[in-house]
Amino acid sequence: MDRYDHVPYDSMPIAEADPARLFAVARLFGVPVPERWRVLEIGCGAGGHLVPLAARHPDDTWVGFDRATLPVQQAQGLAARLGATVDVVQLDLEDAVDALAGGSRPEAYDLIIAHGVYSWVPEAVQHAFLSLLARWLAPHGIAYLSVNCLPGWGLRGTLGAMLRYVAGDGAPEQQIGRARAFTALLADLVPETDPYGAWLRREAALIEQQPDSWMFHDLLAPTNRPVWLHELVAEAGEHGLQYLGDAKLDAMLPDRLPSAVQARLASLGGGQVQQEQLLDFVLARSFRRVLLCREQVPLSRELGPEVVEGLWVRGRLVGEGEGRFRSLDGDELSTASPLLRAVFGALAERRPEAVAVAELEKLGDPGTVRSNLLLAASRGLVELRSRGDGLVGRPGVRPVAEGVAAALAADGLVPSVLCQRVRLDGLERVMLPLLDGTRDTAALVDALVASGFTVSDRGGTVVSEGALRGWLEVEVPQRLRGMARSGLLVG
Repeated sequence: MDRYDHVPYDSMPIAEADPARLFAVARLFGVPVPERWRVLEIGCGAGGHLVPLAARHPDDTWVGFDRATLPVQQAQGLAARLGATVDVVQLDLEDAVDALAGGSRPEAYDLIIAHGVYSWVPEAVQHAFLSLLARWLAPHGIAYLSVNCLPGWGLRGTLGAMLRYVAGDGAPEQQIGRARAFTALLADLVPETDPYGAWLRREAALIEQQPDSWMFHDLLAPTNRPVWLHELVAEAGEHGLQYLGDAKLDAMLPDRLPSAVQARLASLGGGQVQQEQLLDFVLARSFRRVLLCREQVPLSRELGPEVVEGLWVRGRLVGEGEGRFRSLDGDELSTASPLLRAVFGALAERRPEAVAVAELEKLGDPGTVRSNLLLAASRGLVELRSRGDGLVGRPGVRPVAEGVAAALAADGLVPSVLCQRVRLDGLERVMLPLLDGTRDTAALVDALVASGFTVSDRGGTVVSEGALRGWLEVEVPQRLRGMARSGLLVG
């Protein structure tokens, strides 16, 4: 069975492939940001990324295709459910260069997304992929492609080959179960003092954290061709494309390395690609989110404070008092500057709201604000965006749920504006559709009671209406705050 014919879809949104984030990265290097987006997703699967975006941005153009029948049908069904204007078709990548033409589809795309495609198809299909970019990318368009890369994927790919041997044939869930069990066994059998054993334990810990879809798509995929960054860039160059950067700005820079290491890497010379390839060697990087654009586009690698003008910024920070902040990844930031305390304090307090850079500039010297926002973005402490998204960090007096999340609340698993899947409990499933801006907390409690929502005590007995109201008066405000932080509220 050819894995390319039966790629299992994954309905997860892709945070790094959020167009507003990608266009902001391109803007930093001098690529103009389009006012209206024309977006194509290759291998869109069941539409978990594409369709919610289309529903949230109805004035933009959205097209996606996948080779597998069932995911395309599911994406079309999701679009109908959300009322999203999106064109999802069943199409082979090798035919897409010509087949995308015609009808009401655009003549070019400002953004082409391909997540989990390039490394997972045969070499001939990789050439077809690059030909598609060369044909359909707008003059200032950008392409996002995630790839497994070397040297890091070398060892992991070897583990994948072992797991494919052990997994054998059968249903995907059976293969995944056997592979997971053997990974744990292997990590236990090899002594921890052995370097191989230490590596196996790290890989086993990673695998334990990953969903089954990742394991099936990555480690158990018979076709998985990791790439060297410099070779991918050279291949893209043969199709008239150039390396723009990585979708994660901090992945392009050696800021997290000791200063002595940074200096030694810089002493080896070379341009952006060469320096990033050396960085991959040092970090043993196994995965990249590559951005390409046409070779005619002039790029600026000198990032001055002015490049963030007109952008929006979302903090990834939690305030810890007295000018100290902690990022969502655990990194620390501290500053004695009153201005920077105000800037980063505002971002932490309003998270996940995206705040216009122009608004933050009003807090003090604009140049200082811009340069420090750029520095924070390069270290993954804040996220730059080309558009705001309407999220709020605190629920309003009469809260308003984001439309896509409200429409899918009954499913119990919803895609947030942050491109994350949020799991809802029983109360939240009922609450979210009620958040239409007409009810304060007291009215929400009344509506929940009227809906027939109930809770039981530890003995399994349904509590009285009075006890239920008392419980809801405490729980509803707490859930609203959690929903805001999770990117589910716009008011």
